[in-house]
Amino acid sequence: MITQELIQQLCQIPITDYLASKGILPVLKRGQEFAYLSPLRDEKTPSFFVHPVKNVWNDFGGDRGNLVRLVRQLEQCDFVTAIQTLQQFTYQPPATSFSFDDPVANKTLNEKESIIAVKLHDNPALVPYSAQRRISYPIARKYLRDVYYQSIDKRLFAVGFENDKGGFALRNQWTDKDKNVREIKRNIGPSWFTTIAGKHQRVVNVFEGFFDFLTALDYYQVSEPNCTTIVLNSTSNLDVALPLLTQFAQVNAYLDNDQAGSTALAKIQASGVSVVDRSTLYQGYKDFNEFWINREVSKI
Repeated sequence: MITQELIQQLCQIPITDYLASKGILPVLKRGQEFAYLSPLRDEKTPSFFVHPVKNVWNDFGGDRGNLVRLVRQLEQCDFVTAIQTLQQFTYQPPATSFSFDDPVANKTLNEKESIIAVKLHDNPALVPYSAQRRISYPIARKYLRDVYYQSIDKRLFAVGFENDKGGFALRNQWTDKDKNVREIKRNIGPSWFTTIAGKHQRVVNVFEGFFDFLTALDYYQVSEPNCTTIVLNSTSNLDVALPLLTQFAQVNAYLDNDQAGSTALAKIQASGVSVVDRSTLYQGYKDFNEFWINREVSKI
């Protein structure tokens, strides 16, 4: 028998968890709501919103409701079947758990920090961060990882981009007690560059940071680079990457428009390899991602 008490109990299941169990994840956060590409139709601009506190959804396509209503719409089923589906529902969201069976779990980095787990990029607390950098979710999901790590006596997490030695460039942000937003920018594990293989072997792209690389993919509307690509993760890694760069006939340099970027560009040019300075694409901005953020915002 389906009682009102049972319905109320099932409607307490987080809608975000139910969607995540089906691989449907938010692309950004607006205020208290998570924004999704609507799972009820094809679209390129997110117009499906979930309020996690109220646990209700609103599709600007013309529908809204609780979890039971959503299940009926997604599964195209009747009320009784929706209730039966939710009675069998079980899901453990990765944002609230740590995996200790990950291949790199408990990998000791030094006496005070260790990687606990590395997961696909789907933590609802981190997805909005990559979305703020205007990286499309399919691109972020493909190249980024959610890295859970312990530093001294704290368990932390951040968006991570893996290098060729198994270390990660980490990025996140937090708001301090004075409501100032601060950027977390650090490495965990060995510091090194990242190589992404491409079809064309005579030309190599080089980026300073991974958000600039991901920006380029969105800018050129591709999911992977045509040419071999090296992300330095820091200009301090240029010296070890330079012997690899000089094996190519041409280097497309997407470096920052600052002193460090200029110094790195001059060093590559001095190696004798042909260099195309692609930073002219985002002239007037510090880097490709800053240009992309402002370019996208200007469209809204």
